[in-house]
Amino acid sequence: MFHISPYDLDSYNVDIIMTDKYGNNRPDNQDKSNPKYYAKLNPQPIEVIEAWWLGYNLGNAVKYIARASSNAGESINDDLKKAIWYLQREMKK
Repeated sequence: MFHISPYDLDSYNVDIIMTDKYGNNRPDNQDKSNPKYYAKLNPQPIEVIEAWWLGYNLGNAVKYIARASSNAGESINDDLKKAIWYLQREMKK
């Protein structure tokens, strides 16, 4: 088994190919890691989370607030409820 630490990825030329459950390459518009409806956000939530050194709970809250109602399948209330859940979890620490 070969293991690469995320910190080592900069030193490797790594291509990530998205496939479906049958091993077929996905078209670009089905890339689950970077859907087209996220492209309108500038800066991207991940950039803010990393720049502000937010942890898991606060980072997810920021992500859901920033992307609220961007996904056609979910309402703004669904996204805000998810953000609140992560904020409440952070407050319990």
